[in-house]
Amino acid sequence: MKRKSASFLAGVLVASMVATPLSYTNVYAQEQDVVEADAAQTESESDVVSDNTDNVSENVSEKENTEKSESAIPEQQENKNAESVDKSNVENEPVQTEQKNESVTQEAAPQDSIVPVQPTEAISGVKVLKNDGNEYGMFPIVVEKMEVKDNQVLVKIMNIGICGSDIHVYHGKHPFTKYPVTQGHEVSGEIAKVGKDVTEFHEGQKVTIEPQVYCGQCYPCRHGKYNLCEELKVMGFQTTGTASEYFAVDASKVTPIPEDMSYEEGAMIEPLAVAVHGVKQVGDVKGLNIAVLGAGPIGNLVAQAAKGMGAAKVMITDVSDLRLDKAKECGIDVCVNTMEKDFGEAMVEAFGPDKADVIYDCAGNNITMGQAIKYARKGSIIVLVAVFAGMATVDLAVANDHELDIKSTMMYRHDDYVDGIELVNEGKVHLRPLISKTFAFKDYLKAYQYIDDNRETTMKVIINVQEK
Repeated sequence: MKRKSASFLAGVLVASMVATPLSYTNVYAQEQDVVEADAAQTESESDVVSDNTDNVSENVSEKENTEKSESAIPEQQENKNAESVDKSNVENEPVQTEQKNESVTQEAAPQDSIVPVQPTEAISGVKVLKNDGNEYGMFPIVVEKMEVKDNQVLVKIMNIGICGSDIHVYHGKHPFTKYPVTQGHEVSGEIAKVGKDVTEFHEGQKVTIEPQVYCGQCYPCRHGKYNLCEELKVMGFQTTGTASEYFAVDASKVTPIPEDMSYEEGAMIEPLAVAVHGVKQVGDVKGLNIAVLGAGPIGNLVAQAAKGMGAAKVMITDVSDLRLDKAKECGIDVCVNTMEKDFGEAMVEAFGPDKADVIYDCAGNNITMGQAIKYARKGSIIVLVAVFAGMATVDLAVANDHELDIKSTMMYRHDDYVDGIELVNEGKVHLRPLISKTFAFKDYLKAYQYIDDNRETTMKVIINVQEK
């Protein structure tokens, strides 16, 4: 990494306090060096639907998530705290098992270039360093401003959304995330500089960033399903995230947002893309009756996206009146607290004896999936959007007997970003009601602490990177 005398940025490190806190290597990673695939192709197809095919990523096998919420039927009220945990805020973030063809070069800054600064100063990154002591702290460091390659753009980061998976990483509970790691995958910004080979973007343009890093070589990638890449990495988890004042990234991973869209809304396009992709798993939802279990951020967005994409009627359930009130504010037709009303009864009241055509489980626990299987109309569809934290225990015999079509969904692709932006632009999806609180970049740690202390009443927390 070349040293530039006048281009230093400060950064934040979430680190164990056991070791000497200022002796960290690998403090900063320059984004997206291309690595050639070293394995020969075994098939001739190359119909990759992405322009991001030059990055080789890491194998991903498990997932984490966080939010508490959702549906305990009245006779199971005593199990609410133990079982009805909303898994919808993880947004299907993958986790890795082992390192293979490393696509993002992790350039370690020399230790003598790491200069501590006061927390009140501007900061440029959030890093997590985990050790056996499980003691974590966050403090600023100084890192050098990254250079922009010919095929990259330099994005001035404006807003970052905090996801439940970020909190798990911070607490060392995301077992397949490599530490240290710069966080941040829900992001909006403004292009500050373009590489000489970039023609589709210009300085000053509002954008968001798609955080997937994939190989472009495996079977899913070759068939356009790069969200299922065998070597998938996600910025902020298995490779460098966007939580910095400036972020250099391949232009192929940048998506423009409308000039009249706020940066706060732009930072929420990523979770909206999760919802849009999930809704699409059943094809066209126009005219269908939809039930959504779990009214956390992802459940709310799934319900809004389904309605915006033409669903006839949408019902959403939760055990939190606050989340249900947010759903009402966002225009969802029927909002039901399943601590007060049985889910099956609620479906009949909302849709009649034919019940829902599709049930989306955005809570991801045995209670909600059990409700979906038990009460779904025979021959109908269940889509698992949330991620189970552990092994599921559900009645597959009933699913088999009722010939239920159980589907799942994983992250998103570029068209989901485009469709999500269009839904917001047309006023069919409302993002602002989901924003619970905004913090300045220097208060990143306070934002995490706020979420920890207010899990039941928090929907989405936003970091304003440019607020000093």
